[in-house]
Amino acid sequence: MQIDTMLRRQLFVALGLSDKEAVLYDTLLKHGQMPAAGLEKISGLKKNTYILLKRLERRGLVQKMMKEGKSHYVVGAPEQLQVYAREQERKVGETKALLVEMPNPFCLKTRMVASRKFQSNRR
Repeated sequence: MQIDTMLRRQLFVALGLSDKEAVLYDTLLKHGQMPAAGLEKISGLKKNTYILLKRLERRGLVQKMMKEGKSHYVVGAPEQLQVYAREQERKVGETKALLVEMPNPFCLKTRMVASRKFQSNRR
């Protein structure tokens, strides 16, 4: 596998795609429109191709079209990847905010142990 292919796929994974979704997305980028069977053959993926394509489709990263009675897939507009990246960034921000607000169970447990020791020493 070429280094540029590996770097693109790592970028897609960093944006929140699974490894297999990144492979399918990258394959479509490189080879253009094709049916799921062609994607399986070129990408080397054997299972869950339709499920993975459906996930990519829901995110707006892939579009499904009918051609000669068969479902073909094509990469969505390049802007969709940017929209998806911003959405992932927003989710990370929300998660960070929740983590800051969440009490640290280790600190709470340490305080309880310390107060019990203090109470037992007073007796």
